[in-house]
Amino acid sequence: MWFHIKLKPLLPSLTPEYLLCLSAKAFSCQTFQILVWEMSNNMFPTVENRTRMVYENFIIPFLLQQNSTGACMGNSSLEWIVMNLGGFSQFATVQEMYLLNPRFDVIEAFNALTLNQMAEIIVEDLPRLPDKKQLIDMVFSNILTSLTMRQQLPQLVLLVSEMNMMKNNCMIYQEMFSWLHFASLSTNPETEAVTLSSLNKLITATPADCVSYRGKCSITPVNGSTVCSGVNSSALLDYMSVPHNGSQLCSFNITQYACAQLTGLSAVDLATVLLCNLNGNNSVPKETWKLFVMRLSPDLGPALDLFTNTTLQLSLPVVVMLDMIGDMTFSIFSPSSFTNDSFIQLWVQILSQQFDAMSTETQISVYVYFIYPFLSLNQTAGCTVGVQNSDWLNQNFGSFATSATITELQQRLNPTISVIVQVSTSPELISTPRQVTQLMNNVPGSELGLFFSKLSATLTGGGVTLGPAWSVRRFCSRCL
Repeated sequence: MWFHIKLKPLLPSLTPEYLLCLSAKAFSCQTFQILVWEMSNNMFPTVENRTRMVYENFIIPFLLQQNSTGACMGNSSLEWIVMNLGGFSQFATVQEMYLLNPRFDVIEAFNALTLNQMAEIIVEDLPRLPDKKQLIDMVFSNILTSLTMRQQLPQLVLLVSEMNMMKNNCMIYQEMFSWLHFASLSTNPETEAVTLSSLNKLITATPADCVSYRGKCSITPVNGSTVCSGVNSSALLDYMSVPHNGSQLCSFNITQYACAQLTGLSAVDLATVLLCNLNGNNSVPKETWKLFVMRLSPDLGPALDLFTNTTLQLSLPVVVMLDMIGDMTFSIFSPSSFTNDSFIQLWVQILSQQFDAMSTETQISVYVYFIYPFLSLNQTAGCTVGVQNSDWLNQNFGSFATSATITELQQRLNPTISVIVQVSTSPELISTPRQVTQLMNNVPGSELGLFFSKLSATLTGGGVTLGPAWSVRRFCSRCL
């Protein structure tokens, strides 16, 4: 009643001085919260300056006085925002929320955050928060699964990019880039345009210095003396020194094999040893596996060839052993190898041969973490030097061209490329509905005739057929 009689008539003419005076009154938390609720209901929508004035000159001073006594905290941080900030929470920064409520938990209050506040928790280093990757996952997945917020993802990408300009934390750009690509795996018609728009804005906003992935390949150091301290491999050496039928090979563990320094182990025997030790979840340290791989590497290739038609269950030993084989493989390459176009293009072609055997997640990982970062390097300049436009996609992307967006191709990797010409002459490069939609949205109206003429000639003269992604609806979206 007091609000309606005394304060409501004054709302259009409130001044900072009056609000500061009001904040000094000895209101109970309940009375304060009623005032905030009434002001929220009666002042929106109105001029932003006037509503911000209430937050800065009434809410902040009052709560600063209260937090010294622990009052007005509420049962949860979400409830605290609703009860104490109301509609004025849009003007608060997350850092101010921590100041006004020492027990504030931003994760608990996540559903009450604005886009600006979500961007702030990603960019700023705030207390009691998970790492940046987890924050980006949480924020982006919540937005894409919310019907009301989904369309705001491109705006969030811009806000994060703007806030990050001063800090220039490249990892934030790279995690958003990776996340948006993986989000496209489950893209449906409702989220497809949002995801693509977000990716395009991110590519445009990302500084050149932050395009390339700056992660380092982890190398596992190994000390043979430490691994083999107290290990007795004499029984194994005795067994291997005489002709045998292999029946006892599984009686010895990986550590004994790693420390025995065996020579001339047959591929069949080594394959048997691996089969014994790769099933199950026995926890052999990765340093032991590294020593095993190092000392038996001359015989390892032929042994692994024997597994060509064998399906191994995914287990901890399998993962660790493959990591250590990768560790050893990368250690033999010189740094110059990774800036050599031919070397990388050979890897792309080898990986492309296994494309159909990979999960969709693995396919996108190859593009996001290997192909895109490499082509983004200043030293490689997209591997465009001396390459005919028509061959560029095949040589540098292989089957993984399906993971790239047209914006990435034209703005970041090869500004000179004519994707329209490439696709019209090689339509098999387009295999997903997302790519067809992108392509048709990027063909200028003046070039539609040329595009369809070239595509028609390719289809009729080259024996090429269009995949199911080229649905009539998508393909003819620009024909009507």
